[in-house]
Amino acid sequence: MKTLGSGASQSRWIRMLIVIVGVLGLLGVAGCSSKSSTTTTTAPPSASPSEKQTPQAKFALGSPDIAQGTAIPVEFSSYGANTSPELTWTSPPSGTKDMALVMIDRMDDGFEFIHWVVYSISPGEKGFPRNAVPTGAVQGANTTGQAKYYGPEPPPGETHTYKFTLYALSTKLDLRAGADWPTVKSAMEGKILGQADLSAPFKAP
Repeated sequence: MKTLGSGASQSRWIRMLIVIVGVLGLLGVAGCSSKSSTTTTTAPPSASPSEKQTPQAKFALGSPDIAQGTAIPVEFSSYGANTSPELTWTSPPSGTKDMALVMIDRMDDGFEFIHWVVYSISPGEKGFPRNAVPTGAVQGANTTGQAKYYGPEPPPGETHTYKFTLYALSTKLDLRAGADWPTVKSAMEGKILGQADLSAPFKAP
């Protein structure tokens, strides 16, 4: 059986053991360092329903009788029964105190034929019945000088586009019955909170 024998041999074994222990120690430190540098990213919590902002719905004008961009039925023209269409709209902007409606045929030469003017419309109203205006609303004069609805009447064979515009106003208009569109338009200056439009064509038979 052999022994380590000399002190020199024992010294070499001791040095080798020290080196091995040192290497193992370094490996352990590296492993710990790698583990400690690992981070976990957590997504921020979603906003609660009460924190989410809901934009106000768009102020919009529509009609069960006339669709946006679709030909106006003859019934609502001067070639038919000259019936005013039913209109509906969404809630006007906050602070609305009054509303006004106009129906215009803008010609290619810039001339505007006013077919319908209605003002003093309560903000609480949600629409017009067919062939009527809401209680309290006042009709202004159209281009023919009459305070009523005047349906589309382009020359035979021609197609014109008719635009209904509903205005939300910050204050009430103090106007007499039968006021024409220029008068109503002037009274609305600086008071318009928003507007909603509906446009549709009509071709004369």
